[in-house]
Amino acid sequence: EATWKKLHSEEIFSTFKNFMNSTAVKEPQQTKDILEKLNAEQEDILKQCREHLISLGNLKPPECTKNAVRLWNRTMQSLLTDLESAHQQSLGDLQESQVTVTDECVAKMESMQACLVTEGYCLDDEAIDQMNKRYLPLVERHQEEADNMIESVETSLKKMLASLRTQVKDCVDTALGAAGVWDNHRLQLQEKHRVWLGTHEDHRKNHLDAIQHSEERLSETMSLLREGHNKRTLTDLMGGASQQLM
Repeated sequence: EATWKKLHSEEIFSTFKNFMNSTAVKEPQQTKDILEKLNAEQEDILKQCREHLISLGNLKPPECTKNAVRLWNRTMQSLLTDLESAHQQSLGDLQESQVTVTDECVAKMESMQACLVTEGYCLDDEAIDQMNKRYLPLVERHQEEADNMIESVETSLKKMLASLRTQVKDCVDTALGAAGVWDNHRLQLQEKHRVWLGTHEDHRKNHLDAIQHSEERLSETMSLLREGHNKRTLTDLMGGASQQLM
């Protein structure tokens, strides 16, 4: 009878071990769905990042200013924040998924324990002892593997995000340097234009003053003509007026 009980106990344990090694436990569909969703969201955001990166390369003077680069960076940082949020959401979903699977494993173990007792294969104490020594370690091993998987995914996502932030920072620093050169050049052009306008205004004013002075001399000459000066005086005045108009 003891041999018979042992054989049935081993059969029940074998059933539980097969369950723990099944796809439903090792590779649950919910976990696959979460990872597929993460990959899709990640690819969509990374595509937006690549397109936005191209727009930085298309910035050319006079649009390539420090303010334009900072505005570009704000948009890129927003995309990276969206990516980080997607990572955190997926990690949380993975945790919940693994908790569900572990609960199913515990429930299966408890049903095996009840079967051992109700079928008369062992007493309650003996069943509890088997659970602790043979069944529970399998559940704990699964839990450890699941935790390691989630930790590996989390580490990989953090490294990728950190690498992206570093690359973006390098791009922004380079773009800001180039924009700084253009900003300085633009300021120099504006200063030169301001100086040119000032010089042009001075020349225009001097020219107007000269015209006004000539008009005054001509007016004086015409007044003398009307007053009937002698021929010599008139000739001298006309000569002076001609020189002023030349």
